[in-house]
Amino acid sequence: MKNNSLKIISIIGILAILYLLAVNIGYCAADTAAQTAQTAASTAAATTAVPADTIPKAAHAGILIKFVWAMGGVILSSLVILGGLTLYKKIFSVKQNYNQITENILKTPKTIDDAIIFFIKKNKLN
Repeated sequence: MKNNSLKIISIIGILAILYLLAVNIGYCAADTAAQTAQTAASTAAATTAVPADTIPKAAHAGILIKFVWAMGGVILSSLVILGGLTLYKKIFSVKQNYNQITENILKTPKTIDDAIIFFIKKNKLN
């Protein structure tokens, strides 16, 4: 069981490292600079609005690529969180028996003495 969990953790770690290495840090900055320059030039040249049909297909592809990168990050982080919580549950599992319901668990104490006795029994202070 430990062998399988170590394999899963190592695979998730390798995927996380590969994802971080594959991200191009300057990708968004260069694209934003080019768009800013293009917007400034088009605003200075003409003041009319650009119809949606004239937007080049390359702009749509760039948006799609950014969306795919973002969703890949969401999926990867979800898997890392799932793996971490699963590992935490296996290592620090607390054996609780939820089937042991006492008779007095839903009864409200009528007096102060009953309340104190109930508190002591509930918190196992005796």
